[in-house]
Amino acid sequence: MSQKTITRPAWQDPTSENEILAKIKEFDDANIHYFESKELGFPGTPPLPICQQVYSDYVGAHANNIGMHTNPRPDTSEYGFEGSQQAEREVIGMCADLMDASPDEVGGYISPGGTEANIVGCWIGRNRSKGRTAIVGSFLTHYSIVKAADLLGIGAKPQSDGSGLHLVGTDSNGHINLEHLWRVLLDLARLGLRHFIVIGNAGTTMLGSVDDIPGMCEVISRLEHEYPTAVVHLHVDAAFGGFVIPFLEKYKSRRIGFSNPRVDSVTVDLHKMGQTPYGSGVIMARREQFKNVFTLAPYVRGGDSTLCGSRGGVIAFSCWAAMKFLGRTGYEKEALERVRDANTTRQMLTEAGLSVFENDTNIVAVRGEFPLSKKLMDKVFITHAQEDFPADMSNPAGREFQTVWKVVVMPHMDIDTTIKAFLDARNA
Repeated sequence: MSQKTITRPAWQDPTSENEILAKIKEFDDANIHYFESKELGFPGTPPLPICQQVYSDYVGAHANNIGMHTNPRPDTSEYGFEGSQQAEREVIGMCADLMDASPDEVGGYISPGGTEANIVGCWIGRNRSKGRTAIVGSFLTHYSIVKAADLLGIGAKPQSDGSGLHLVGTDSNGHINLEHLWRVLLDLARLGLRHFIVIGNAGTTMLGSVDDIPGMCEVISRLEHEYPTAVVHLHVDAAFGGFVIPFLEKYKSRRIGFSNPRVDSVTVDLHKMGQTPYGSGVIMARREQFKNVFTLAPYVRGGDSTLCGSRGGVIAFSCWAAMKFLGRTGYEKEALERVRDANTTRQMLTEAGLSVFENDTNIVAVRGEFPLSKKLMDKVFITHAQEDFPADMSNPAGREFQTVWKVVVMPHMDIDTTIKAFLDARNA
């Protein structure tokens, strides 16, 4: 029998610094560059210059913010990194304020991103009660919730005993159908389930749509009235919308955060509209909830309620710098300008004959095939498109589909120039 040849990567011998830097330049050249590319559908933007400076200046200090530092006794956090821990506490406090809570009410930490934050929100919810658990949200719920349902042993699809992940319909612009939510929860309760995790979306990935969170709270109260032993954890995924929605007039009377007494946990991402480096997701929950995921780490003072454990303290520095540099008023100005640009984008696309969804935030979604070649979509006007989007959004289990693509209006974008260039290319 001939011996199989194994191809090994060329890294056994050291490579010169010049060769390394030249290769890194090649890697970078293959990436998009936000101010040069014509990306349409990415929710990213360059970090603020002050974030870049702080990150560059302090990454070499290599602070490790292992553990969670918003507990009532910060002196129980790990020794050695008190400064970056304090910066993180203040970041979580500012995010709590954004979500209508005081730092005394809410704990949390800066996670690597919204995916981990959503998983932790569901992890907290699952551990609040024993027995079968169902996760219920709209079909526009982020795929990280599918991961959470699988990782937590709940089931990524509806199970025969009623547990698992259940995705319900929306209206024609992507807001969860409250009556459908009620019917699903009631049917599951009649099957004997008493443990639920409900997902509210505050800025869905494809449409930017914002669920009626106060309305969802009313549905939960109605269920608990019918079934007093029910335990319902409401997690709000505001990864994209967290730094937009609180500043919009139409949501000031129907808030998405902890002013709703039924909201238990919230995800926001600073590395989207917060304009910080990637690796800046935030998970927050009412302080007492984190006891449900506490892990005793004998060699780490204070134990740990995070999923990832070790976390770079430099991220806390850069997030603190961004939030202090812009302030709440700066983020409000940014949000209002981006939504105004999104409204302009929607008008331009509609006038060009495209079928556009109503937009709640600075995401503008369009029905139909992307009207340029795949090469232009992949290399020039880069966007996200979903080909298996339900044609009937009130019945996401139906077998008819449509294609939906989107424009995400971010701070670095010149909308007039970008959309005009896109429309010119479409008409060429």
